[in-house]
Amino acid sequence: IDHEDQNRETFLILDRTCKGFLNKEDFIRAFERANIKLSPETIDSAFKQLDVDGDGRISYRDFDFMMNYVADE
Repeated sequence: IDHEDQNRETFLILDRTCKGFLNKEDFIRAFERANIKLSPETIDSAFKQLDVDGDGRISYRDFDFMMNYVADE
């Protein structure tokens, strides 16, 4: 399974209601599921960085970009 397939699968798991985007609650749940403990301030900051257009949503494209960036680190 390649990164793109894995990213898509992860996104679909997090996007439980098949909205096509992640809201902040989905984003928080993602970290909780991964057992990653972050402060609310850190989560807010990360969400704002990914929510490029400021609409309160992270699209699959933004999510995929973030996951590939993290994988390359």
